[in-house]
Amino acid sequence: METSLNHTIVSVVGTRPELQRAIPVLSELRRRVKNPMILYIPQKKDPDAIEMLEKSGIMHSILPNLFKNRKPGSIDALIQGVQKKLTAVGARTVMVSGDTTVAVSACLAARQDGVAVAKIGAGLRLGDFNAPEEKNDILTDHLATTLFCFSEAAKQNLLNEGVPEKRITVSGSTLIWHIHETLRAQHFRRDEKGVVLVSIHRKENLESKSLMPVLYRTLVQKKITATCIIHQESTGPKAPRSRYLTMHTTSVSYPAFISKLVLAKYVITDSNTLAEEACFLGVPCITIATHTNRPETVAIGANVLVNPNLDKKTFREQLETAIYRASRSKRNWKFPYGDVRMTTLIANCIADGIVK
Repeated sequence: METSLNHTIVSVVGTRPELQRAIPVLSELRRRVKNPMILYIPQKKDPDAIEMLEKSGIMHSILPNLFKNRKPGSIDALIQGVQKKLTAVGARTVMVSGDTTVAVSACLAARQDGVAVAKIGAGLRLGDFNAPEEKNDILTDHLATTLFCFSEAAKQNLLNEGVPEKRITVSGSTLIWHIHETLRAQHFRRDEKGVVLVSIHRKENLESKSLMPVLYRTLVQKKITATCIIHQESTGPKAPRSRYLTMHTTSVSYPAFISKLVLAKYVITDSNTLAEEACFLGVPCITIATHTNRPETVAIGANVLVNPNLDKKTFREQLETAIYRASRSKRNWKFPYGDVRMTTLIANCIADGIVK
């Protein structure tokens, strides 16, 4: 789609989840500000993201080559590429919504030119500074001029780090807007027969010689019918042949994935974003991780953590306990990250800052 000069706000995204958080806000902003725009710098090929961009009707520009250079100094090239594009389109405010290298580069590029930065999903903390996403979240949060948090706990994380309270707004999550849109034309009955959904994203988990075999063996031995979706190429252990396991070694489309998730008995994953989606849809979640940046899902009983760094015997015991709890969950929790009205709140706050 062709772009024009003087875009008052530009959202820079690198992944589909970032795009899903940005589109609802920009759709609302079109009512108040001039030419909101999406700058998409894909970290990998994602047809779903391209389709979302086209359907959104929001002006956008795709820079597919900026992320191909992985040599030393490539972050500088990425920052310079983003900076050049932001200058060319006349950005007055930049919006980011994730914890990726693209989000960090956008914040640095904007701040070097004195451009304001709004961050959606600020204050999320794993408590593990060795995790790349933790470093990126902290960097983007402290570079941003306006921060929108999912919860009071996220706000408190920022306050503990010295971020002024006047820069923080508790706004809830915008991801649920996209789930609503995805399910709008589809009809599901809760009494339909669903299966367990397994969705593994992290390469270190997929290539673990202990974690994946224990997970597969537990499902098969307990005769749990499961659909397993592997989101990355891996040279790790393969799933055993079993009538209980249906394997997808390539990512399914987002609408197809949500249609499986909404009917799932429960989900086993290593994705914090998926834990949030499952919580909203009333699906019990088991997250294979030592920490989560969605602690509210654990507190309300929607999510159970299983530590992947344990020995095989203890990991399996924790997994079996989590499966027992998930399979008997009453699903009566309240989603802790707001509702679809939060999108309008964020858009109005950003617009007020632009048009003042």
